[in-house]
Amino acid sequence: MTDGPKEMLYPSRKGRHAFEIVETIGNVTLTILHNNLLDETESTLWKSDWHNHSLCEIVVLYSGDEHILFENQTFIVMNSHDICIIPRGLSHFCSPVGDRQKRISLLVSVTPQKPMTGQISRSDSLLLHILSELIDKRDTPILLKGQSGIFSNINAVFTALRSGDPLTNIIVKHQMILFVLQCFSAVFRQSSDYLPST
Repeated sequence: MTDGPKEMLYPSRKGRHAFEIVETIGNVTLTILHNNLLDETESTLWKSDWHNHSLCEIVVLYSGDEHILFENQTFIVMNSHDICIIPRGLSHFCSPVGDRQKRISLLVSVTPQKPMTGQISRSDSLLLHILSELIDKRDTPILLKGQSGIFSNINAVFTALRSGDPLTNIIVKHQMILFVLQCFSAVFRQSSDYLPST
């Protein structure tokens, strides 16, 4: 007996992840890992231990509320449809509020197609620059609120998984990629590093 749509997702070489999406974009490879989309979205009350990840983590709260405490005493309150981007290696502790919530957590990496020498060129590797310089070098999380356009892409993933559509795999893959790229775009826009020079 299979578990339905979950069985069709991308198998990963990483033992604890249910699927792995790998996409070449320009001269970099974008990798998205997820531990278990369907089970995690139906999770009931739970609480994590202190932990960190070797990759950037993007947490999306589909419904409910969640508190995330970080090692530097930063305290994030997530409400429905909020998105929290956690730099790699940043220790955190997650705790839901209430009896039930729906959330997903993605681990994201960007790696060059071939070894890069010297300083990273923004025009050549913008995604790598955003992840390595604007996200992972921070010691605080990035909270995205009121991002309905971005959230609609992750909502499309839930819709596809429940639809039984024969194109579920393709829809999930492309909506996930679009979601991650739009999160990066939001970080890019927020950075004063990219304001036009006068």
